[in-house]
Parts: sequence; C-alpha cells; structure tokens
Amino acid sequence: MLVRSQDNEKITDRIEFSIVEVPVKGYWGIYQPEPFRLFGEYSTFEKAVNALDRLAKAYVNFGRVTNKKTGFVAEFDLPKVFQFPAEEEIKDEE
Repeated sequence: MLVRSQDNEKITDRIEFSIVEVPVKGYWGIYQPEPFRLFGEYSTFEKAVNALDRLAKAYVNFGRVTNKKTGFVAEFDLPKVFQFPAEEEIKDEE
C-alpha cells in the first residue's frame, strides 16, 4: 500500500507515522521518521488522530488473511493509495 502526502509531493510504502505538535507554526503534523518528512497538517490533535485512524482503516482493508492460523495474506486489494485528507475533510469532534 502506498501513502501520499496532503500536498501530493511525497509518497511512501512505509506505514510508520507520528503526530508531532508544531507550536511555532500552530498545527499538528503527521510525520514519517527517517527521513523526517511531513505528510499532513491539522489544526487540532483530534483531527490528526482522525487522519491516522483513516489510514489504519484503509490499511486493514488492503489485504485479506486467508489462513487465520498462520496469518498468511493471500490476496491484496491492488493498487491501493491512501492520501492524507485535507483539513476541511475532517470535521471537528465536539
């Protein structure tokens, strides 16, 4: 599965992201370590978590396990590209 940044400038096949507060710029960022790259910017921590939840849901739907004993993934929903949603696509949680 590929993951694309909000700005369409970055793409990766690694599913390893962290939420980092950037108080100087006033946003919460979703970053990928090594290399340290920004994949999404959100105004609140909750919106950043919501974006990661969407990624997790897309990732779970990416492969199907056919052998529950061994966990072997036999089928993939290809091609699959997840793009971090824009700020406006995530509603504020109240």
